[in-house]
Amino acid sequence: MGAEFRSTNFDGTLDRKELRIAYQKRVEQDKYERGHGAYSGTFPFGLNIKAGIFDDIEEAWAYLEDNAVKWDYAMAVYFDDSKKPIWLVGAWCAT
Repeated sequence: MGAEFRSTNFDGTLDRKELRIAYQKRVEQDKYERGHGAYSGTFPFGLNIKAGIFDDIEEAWAYLEDNAVKWDYAMAVYFDDSKKPIWLVGAWCAT
């Protein structure tokens, strides 16, 4: 079966607990929109929040794409380009 790398972002002012809550709401919305099947391409249930701050969105994206694993939790990294801080979340979603 295949996989599709997907990402989403959240307000960077959220603390880790708030981020987990916001992510779970996103997962539920994703299941509603895409279905509940194992190969529907929905975001996975869990979230690993990684340490470190990225200054460059491409670097943060590349880190997630290279380190996220299909069938595993989504990964979140913090990105701050001095304009607006965000949590960037990415996962390889089974399709």
